Amino acid sequence: MKKSKKYKRPKVKSTHTGNKKFSPSWLIITVALTFFLSAAISFLTASRLQDVTLSVAFILLFVIIFIGIIFDIIGTAVTAAHDAPLHAMASNRVRGARYAVKLIKHSEKTANVCNDVIGDICGVISGSIGTLIVGDLAISHSFNLALTSVLAAALISALTVGGKAVGKTFAITNCNAIVFFVGRLFYLFGRKR
Repeated sequence: MKKSKKYKRPKVKSTHTGNKKFSPSWLIITVALTFFLSAAISFLTASRLQDVTLSVAFILLFVIIFIGIIFDIIGTAVTAAHDAPLHAMASNRVRGARYAVKLIKHSEKTANVCNDVIGDICGVISGSIGTLIVGDLAISHSFNLALTSVLAAALISALTVGGKAVGKTFAITNCNAIVFFVGRLFYLFGRKR
């Protein structure tokens, strides 16, 4: 009877090259950026939305959720994209390709800003807008405050998570096209300065 050979797990290479190390300065920048942006936007949201009608508040809520989904798509696409086709485009001087290559080169920072910083800020803002909507509905239409709060939180969470789930599938499928599109936007905005 033959002895079975011991199974060896094959080594899997990373698709991204380079030596990425933890950067304490990037952590400090991210925390500070998130804190100040979140505080400023929350203050503006709370102070400006008190005089807004209910329909405008709902529109703003959906816009903020949509912005969070869009940036989640960008962050996911940057981490899934392959840089070889974009390097080829950059060598042919295709407009925006160099910016796209830079996004992939700094994919961990790009994904952190898009998915975490902007995504979390959009979550905080959508929660603030949801709270204002709940308060308005409870006061003006005599809705049950507890039930309305639960339903608003569930609706905001479902729209955000569902939208991001669909967005991640789209981002992984079309990662290079999305990163190139964002690089093209950076190119267009960079030229106008």
